[in-house]
Amino acid sequence: MHRTVPSGEDANGPAFEIFPWSKHFETGIADIDQQHRRLVSLLNQVASAAVDDSTDINLDELLDELTAYAHYHFEDEEALWARYLEGEKVLADHRKYHSGFVEKVGELYQSRKCRRETLHEILSFLTHWLARHILQNDREMALIIEQMDQGASVDEARLEAHRQLRQASPVILDTVLNMHQQLSRQTLELIEERKARSRAEAELGEALQRRAEDRYRAVFDSSADAIVVFDVDAERVLDVNESACKLFGQTREELVGRHVTELHPPELKDEIGSEFDRFIESATDFLLVETRIRRGDGTELPVEISGGQQFAGPSGQNAVAIFRDISSRLEARRELEYIAYHDPLTGLGNRAWIVEAIAESMVDLPEDNAWLAVMELDIDQFRHINDVHGQVFGDELLVRLARRWEALLGSEARLARLGGDEFVVLVPKVSDRGEVHRLASRLMKAGEKLLRIDGKTLSVSFSAGIRYCSANSPIEPDLLLRQANQAMYQAKLKGRSRYEEFDVDRESIIQQQHLTINAVRAALDNQELTIHYQPQVNSRTGRILGVEALLRWQHPEQGLLSPAAFLPAIESHPFSIQLGEWVIETALRQMRIWNQQDLHLAVGVNIGSLQLQDNEFPSLVERLLNKYPEIDPRSIEFEVLESGALEDLERAIDNLNALRALGVSISIDDFGTGYASLTYLKQIPAHVLKIDRSFVHDMLEEADELPLLLGIITMADSFGMEVLAEGVETAEHARLLLELGCEQAQGYAIARPMPPDQVPAWVEQWEPDPGWKDVLPILRSDLAGLSAISAHRRWFNALQSQENEPPRAQSGQAQDPCELQDWLNSLQPRSSSSRQASLIDETRRLHTLMLEEAGKLVGVTVADDRHARFERVQAVNNELVDTLRALLQWRARRALD
Repeated sequence: MHRTVPSGEDANGPAFEIFPWSKHFETGIADIDQQHRRLVSLLNQVASAAVDDSTDINLDELLDELTAYAHYHFEDEEALWARYLEGEKVLADHRKYHSGFVEKVGELYQSRKCRRETLHEILSFLTHWLARHILQNDREMALIIEQMDQGASVDEARLEAHRQLRQASPVILDTVLNMHQQLSRQTLELIEERKARSRAEAELGEALQRRAEDRYRAVFDSSADAIVVFDVDAERVLDVNESACKLFGQTREELVGRHVTELHPPELKDEIGSEFDRFIESATDFLLVETRIRRGDGTELPVEISGGQQFAGPSGQNAVAIFRDISSRLEARRELEYIAYHDPLTGLGNRAWIVEAIAESMVDLPEDNAWLAVMELDIDQFRHINDVHGQVFGDELLVRLARRWEALLGSEARLARLGGDEFVVLVPKVSDRGEVHRLASRLMKAGEKLLRIDGKTLSVSFSAGIRYCSANSPIEPDLLLRQANQAMYQAKLKGRSRYEEFDVDRESIIQQQHLTINAVRAALDNQELTIHYQPQVNSRTGRILGVEALLRWQHPEQGLLSPAAFLPAIESHPFSIQLGEWVIETALRQMRIWNQQDLHLAVGVNIGSLQLQDNEFPSLVERLLNKYPEIDPRSIEFEVLESGALEDLERAIDNLNALRALGVSISIDDFGTGYASLTYLKQIPAHVLKIDRSFVHDMLEEADELPLLLGIITMADSFGMEVLAEGVETAEHARLLLELGCEQAQGYAIARPMPPDQVPAWVEQWEPDPGWKDVLPILRSDLAGLSAISAHRRWFNALQSQENEPPRAQSGQAQDPCELQDWLNSLQPRSSSSRQASLIDETRRLHTLMLEEAGKLVGVTVADDRHARFERVQAVNNELVDTLRALLQWRARRALD
């Protein structure tokens, strides 16, 4: 590198940078990176003003500008983090770290020590603080947000960010800090030496002008820097000191008289000559050049040449140049650049490297019939491998895989490691996507081959995601990587050990989900969300058990929206935790209002899966209970989804036990839709099991649902749990549930969800259906009889749908819709009661009559006659169901006597 720099600062900022910018500092968030660059620029201006001791620059104003811009940066940055992490400890700690910055700068500057000592102390603090701020604190926050954008919870994102930082950041941070410490020290030393040289050059000039040989020689010969005096007109060496002889590896006699260009390798002679000519032509410029010299033994050495103003010598104009060996500085620079673009563990390129490689490949990509492919590979269950075998083992596994894949890819593609167990393969030019599929299979098979590490043999599997890009539809490299990552996670969700291409349609769905999340967040801020309450009762006794809090959105354009319109987009996003907290507190506030009205109701609140898995959830509930001390914790019931508890059963059970310790009740919501085993179910500290509405909805006509429902009810009873049925929409639903032994119900047959101000009036007027009071649970052995009722209902509804259709067969007896006769036959031999025998005979008679009447419909062609026949079938069927129910109830009552 060759450059001539005017004395002081150039137009672009300080002539020396105590804190050089590196792409390694980039977080991937454009606004944050731009603000970091501005902070670094301000720091370098403070450094330049400090070390130059400039009287033209107000150092106080520079420091004020630095701290003011830091304030702006902190506020802007914290606003971004708060959109994801408001209320989280990690954000609170980040804010404390910011506030300590300005206080420390003010404290250092106000200490009023020696001006130079104070400035050096401030620069040292700012350099270390800014490096840690960018490389550690902000990188951690950026990684957390990246994970959360992929659907991770706050805890999961925080753990993943910590894991990635733990693997790479300590090494990178220490190395970068050491590099900056060396660069800072060398820069300060260079500036000090530059001043000393300037003074020495001035003294040398004065000595030459006065021919004070004694003073000139003392300064000249004692300098540790290599000093060379030139004849400006002849462009030849006039004199050198001992340090110059050592630097060039030649004697004074060998150096004096040589042309300035002969001190350098032949290929640099023209360039050095031009630089020297520009220096000579500008009498006021300061020469500063980084180049190479040729030593006496033929070796080359990188040097920095600095030259001051010309002066009159004994035989014409002379100039002094100082040569300095910069080998260590260039090595430090190369190391810093290597760290910025390479993974310290495997030596592969890192994210910054692969991003540049993608950008370069896009430029070279043909416009037609070609794609660029980005493939991300991830080891399945790598965290488990680390937990079982240790991080050292895991690191060695990553290094071995990197070597295998490098050997396999050769020059075909480029390989990088993003961090953790995530690798990226860039295929610069693809004409057939099948090539990429085959390459993915080869990479996965190569990785799956047995590895032997520290005496242990291991085989691993991989998931991969692929994203293509064409020259006609360019995509930013960072976005390509994110989309390949999303495809990779889809492969994991589909069973691992596979690859998936990025689904553009799914991306549209995700974007729509983000829009919905933002809209609901705005609705919460605008107080458009509200809670309706649906009563839960004992349908036999009429006792009101409580109400369930159900979220509603009073949309300004679409009216009142149920949760189905917006909750699915939110339930796996961290915002669901904030929304869940609002629902709980709103319900507690409403309970306090009802208590003041002497209306004491238990309230059930649905708890999302992220909320249930959140370690801070029990503490939050405890704080809210303390905020509303008049509310009895036993009147709060948290309803947890069966599937939500199973996501991380151990953590869920820990949180549920902590809630139970606070006195809160627990119920399992929508039971039957998940995959809980009896073992898991026994571990969950719940006292109520809520049957999902899908079972209840179908039970009237689906006889197969009844054994399932009876099994759930019996199982809950054996565990000492109560059962509540959701979706009880009609009186017939409630009666059938009572016959199965389920008394607790919730649904339209009792009441629709209502605003809180309507609840007191409903409580006053509520009365259960009179027909429910005396219904007894049937005998388990009589389930076939109850199933016959559902089967007949389905059969009759199907028959009713064909009422106006033309006949398709001759008159006769219709097909038996159930196995009622078989069940009746099973009862007959054991019958010892005339009442039972009478009911059985009547049931059998009506059953036969109903089939005969239905069979007569087939031959009727006149619409009026057909309608009359149909009404006859309906009347007989109703009588049959009533008689069958009477038989079932008689047998149930007889068993109790």
